Amino acid sequence: MKSPQALPVILVASYIGYASQEVTVSSSTKPVDIKIEESTQQLKDIEIRDTRVTEKQKQAPLTVETMDAIAIKETPAANFYEGLSHLKGVDLTSASIGLKLLILVGLTVHHPFEVCS
Repeated sequence: MKSPQALPVILVASYIGYASQEVTVSSSTKPVDIKIEESTQQLKDIEIRDTRVTEKQKQAPLTVETMDAIAIKETPAANFYEGLSHLKGVDLTSASIGLKLLILVGLTVHHPFEVCS
């Protein structure tokens, strides 16, 4: 180990979740052994931020609605298709008993499907 300061020097080892440890180094030929112990000190605040909007969606000239796996699980609707109908620009219309049409901002999906409860 090389240091611009003359020996002895004090090394401070620290890491999140561990107590800081100070070690005095008085010889450049001996190995330095540092042992740090876990700390029970509580952090004041932890803030984690994230968004479900991708960069591609941010750059789109139109409003983009998405329904990921988490949203599907958390939807209060009885099934996936009714969950889709809660998105902006999506409508679920009854074609006949048990058959529904999915309408996307003026575009009708011409293949009706059966909604099973």
